[in-house]
Amino acid sequence: MKINISKNQPSRKYNSIVRKANLYDLFFMKNKAINTLVSGLNYSLTDTEKSSAFIYIGLLYSDLKKYNKASEYFHKGLKILENEEFYYSPNFNKIIKVLVKNRDFEKATYWLENFNGRISYDKKFSKLGNLNSYIKNINK
Repeated sequence: MKINISKNQPSRKYNSIVRKANLYDLFFMKNKAINTLVSGLNYSLTDTEKSSAFIYIGLLYSDLKKYNKASEYFHKGLKILENEEFYYSPNFNKIIKVLVKNRDFEKATYWLENFNGRISYDKKFSKLGNLNSYIKNINK
């Protein structure tokens, strides 16, 4: 699962790391996929690639229902590009859901506001809605 949030093409090294992690994920070896991505962060990657790797790690932790770890990695990944222009991904909806499920309302509010500020150049961010809609559905 590649999380490319920019228009630039990822490096061959990054693609290789993600392909390997995808394989582990495909065969239900999420911890191995996480370890592959964490190890990959030691390579010289662009900020966008690092951000994407952190978000992917967060998604894997979310699948394992380790919401604290997931929240931590989502925040790390988003923080890297917080002041950069990037485009909408359906994973942002998952990120906000996990932050809310983890009762990390401060970060959920912060990132929702950040995402909503991006609507001016990518209308798809408007799909995310507001925090109340996530809180209402917290246990679903």
